[in-house]
Amino acid sequence: MKIYLCLLSICLSVFSLQAQKIEGDWEGVLNAGGQELKLIFHIEKTSDGFSTTMDSPDQNAFGIAMQTTKVTKYSVKIKAAFMEYNAEWKNDTLHGVFKQNGMQFPLKLSRDKLQTTTKKSSKPKRPQTPKAPFPYTEKEVSFYNTKDSIQLAGTLTLPKDKKDFPSVILLTGSGPQDRNESIMGHKPFLVLADYLTRNGIAVLRFDDRGVGESEGDFMQSDAGDFVNDAEAALNFLKNHPQINNDKIGVLGHSEGGLVGTMLAAQSQELAFLILMAAPGVNGKDLMLTQLKDLSLAKGSNFMQIAPQYNFNQKAFDIIINTPDGEVKEALVSYFEQQGITSQPQIEQLLKQFNLPFLKYLVRSKPAEFLEKIDIPVLALNGEKDLQVNAAQNLNAIKTALEKAGNNKLTLKRYKELNHLFQTAETGVPKEYAKIEETIAPMVLKDIKTWILKQEFN
Repeated sequence: MKIYLCLLSICLSVFSLQAQKIEGDWEGVLNAGGQELKLIFHIEKTSDGFSTTMDSPDQNAFGIAMQTTKVTKYSVKIKAAFMEYNAEWKNDTLHGVFKQNGMQFPLKLSRDKLQTTTKKSSKPKRPQTPKAPFPYTEKEVSFYNTKDSIQLAGTLTLPKDKKDFPSVILLTGSGPQDRNESIMGHKPFLVLADYLTRNGIAVLRFDDRGVGESEGDFMQSDAGDFVNDAEAALNFLKNHPQINNDKIGVLGHSEGGLVGTMLAAQSQELAFLILMAAPGVNGKDLMLTQLKDLSLAKGSNFMQIAPQYNFNQKAFDIIINTPDGEVKEALVSYFEQQGITSQPQIEQLLKQFNLPFLKYLVRSKPAEFLEKIDIPVLALNGEKDLQVNAAQNLNAIKTALEKAGNNKLTLKRYKELNHLFQTAETGVPKEYAKIEETIAPMVLKDIKTWILKQEFN
């Protein structure tokens, strides 16, 4: 499985240095399953310890804030919600291990600059990212998920000098995400929240569990747990004095669309549902199509990807047809049947296929939830989306809602847009960082116009 860095901005906390001087720039190359990524860690001295930011020049991402920096005389530990780097420190070299999403890779860092490293000053332009002051009220908020006993944190933006406005809760896509759904220097949910609130719509966005200021453990959670988080956000809005309980909706992007669909199916409190690149087909079919579409877009033919496609397909079938407590043993047996006998290889595969949120997604059947929804639905996708195929999933959403007798569906496909709703050339993920646009203006306008046209009870 390809490694892809989840880029999050989160709070810093720092610890003290005992001996050598650690501050400065540390550079190295991460070889993650055949994909090489240059990484640069900038460690700075602060009044009460140290803080670290990371650059990934190959992904055009800079200034990624690390959560903690712990330094002893002989070791360094740098950690964020989505990754961790532990290293032994000797002279001007760090020998360590980089961990992310259950996988780990050796990573050596040194003070010697890599000749091919992009300079820190080449930070990409993000013209849509809003800057204060804002013409609306912005509040840092927190709310409690009583079902799982965790506190969640986010940002609520409220239109000024307006009453009786609609409100929308934003639900992030797959992987640990902050409230802005930050990726490669882009902040899609910040851009979306700013635009909607300027146009008279309140927005609540929040850090995923275990990310930023939210409690919990993302890696041991699945979409069912994320529904509980979304429900807690809904309950928070329902009890807010400025919110009209009859005008609250949910917008979910990618896997967040599945979460939003599940919430809408079980709750009578939502007035509308917006699905941005959301799954409509079963999880297994979604992921196999994603593998095929991404590989073909990168120049492979189906014969070349057939071995990986078939391997994943059979692994997914095991996950679907095996009781959860027996999945690990069944997967190990399957790997060994495929000639994989190295224990490190088996452990690496288990860390990929045995993750709770992956198993839940593979087993998911969005149609079962869509068929229970009778509120207005806006479903959007880009035709250059290689992660959630537009035709396949929009057709499935339409079919499920028609079966339910729900005629309040608005579908829209954008010819030139990718999974992030950027205007793209090919749609492959490596383009995300190179594109200055965060969300195509036509998409922002369509979402705003659709919400404001709803007839609320």
